[in-house]
Amino acid sequence: MQVSEAGDIERVYDEQNRDVLIGRRLEVFFEPSADGNPSLDGKLIWHTEWQHWMGDVLRGTSLGPRIERTLEQVAAGEFGGLPGMDVIAAVKAAYVAHASEALGIGTGEVEAPPGGGSQG
Repeated sequence: MQVSEAGDIERVYDEQNRDVLIGRRLEVFFEPSADGNPSLDGKLIWHTEWQHWMGDVLRGTSLGPRIERTLEQVAAGEFGGLPGMDVIAAVKAAYVAHASEALGIGTGEVEAPPGGGSQG
């Protein structure tokens, strides 16, 4: 098992045959603290898949490992030169930006809550 120059996780069998681990889906679970203080109560779960290659031909796929880490574990790490807390902050910032866009916040067009109701 190795990390390739391109940054892929690979199992290399010989010059023509290799498997590449692909992160097919990432789930992020976050539980805010009840008192409003910052919280690292949550986890990341990667659902992976092995791609089986013969030269440049994809022969097939199979399920890879399910990889789970807590937000505390991610916060303590460093990834591509970025501190783990910065990675978590970037994910949160992306959530806020996309949720704001989806709900029309800042555009003057606020989406109605599910089931109707008044707009606030």
